[in-house]
Amino acid sequence: MMNKKETKQMKFMYINLDALVPNDHFLRKLSSKIDFSFIYDKVSDLYSEKGRPSVDPELLIKSILIGFLYGIDSERKLEQEIKVNMAFKWFLGLDIDENPPDHSTMSQNRRRRFNDSNVFREIFEEIIIKCYEAGLIDGKIILTDSTHVKANASNKNYEVIEVKRKFNDYVTELDKLADLEIQKLKENGINVNPKSPKPKILSKKISITDPECGELNRPNKPRGFHYLNHASSDPKHGIIVDVEVTGAEASDVSVYMDRLKYITKRFNFTIEDAVADSGYNRAIIHYLLQNENINLYTPKIKEKPQSKYNLYSRKDMIYDELCDSFSCPNDCILNYIGITVTKMEKFINYIKQKIVTVSIAL
Repeated sequence: MMNKKETKQMKFMYINLDALVPNDHFLRKLSSKIDFSFIYDKVSDLYSEKGRPSVDPELLIKSILIGFLYGIDSERKLEQEIKVNMAFKWFLGLDIDENPPDHSTMSQNRRRRFNDSNVFREIFEEIIIKCYEAGLIDGKIILTDSTHVKANASNKNYEVIEVKRKFNDYVTELDKLADLEIQKLKENGINVNPKSPKPKILSKKISITDPECGELNRPNKPRGFHYLNHASSDPKHGIIVDVEVTGAEASDVSVYMDRLKYITKRFNFTIEDAVADSGYNRAIIHYLLQNENINLYTPKIKEKPQSKYNLYSRKDMIYDELCDSFSCPNDCILNYIGITVTKMEKFINYIKQKIVTVSIAL
């Protein structure tokens, strides 16, 4: 027989908010592992000793964390979700009848008070330290890759400016190595006249909406204004240990060594192995990691002939250290002719009759 629910009179009830949150709920597990009270020390210098009492900074940061964990990308929607979600209220320390901070309060604190500080990175790194102390991270193997993130900017709203190409620290390190190689060659009586690239004038698109992003122009990637998120993680439990965001025009290798050095210094990790894709397979990266006693594991770059005359790769050549020359499968002797500097690498060139040429990356 069909039953029809009748309107019931409202009851007065005693409700324990803690009993409404399941024991296996993720936020309950998170709260049991991390004491978020350290946030007060991290943000103390951002608040004045005078004036009206502020909204609890721990409440604000944990609200933003909820938005991130549950994919809520709007502070207005986040406020509404916290009002009706008992687990969210329990995690934030709110009573059932207590409302979260207004969405405008969360937005203005994030954009003004916290935006010009390193508070989010400091909180992130504090969590990494706690994970390390709990044995969730061992810091021996670091996996690194970058991914593009679309900027909230129109691809049609930009201006074009001319800039000089800048050589980053990674290329500066290449210069130092090339200078050492040139000195060795001169000591052996070999005349060296390295050809270095001159700074070129480049046309660059700058977004008017978001000048900090950059134009992504990579094979098999979407065109337009993007950011690059360079992330490094520890594979023991897949925990991210470092994040660096650059404009999309930056190369992966340009920030790689700086981030590894930062991770090592900040967390006192002893990195033994580094893992990355073939975009990081550069001679200078191998050299610098070798100096740090770190093994690099990366796919090999498939060698392609630089021209129709370049039929052989480095592995086909036999090097004579005494004469500083190579012999190719056609029994040709390739003698040293100089050093060439490109945007990404430096090469020692050996040539025979301008037909067979091989370039060896320093």
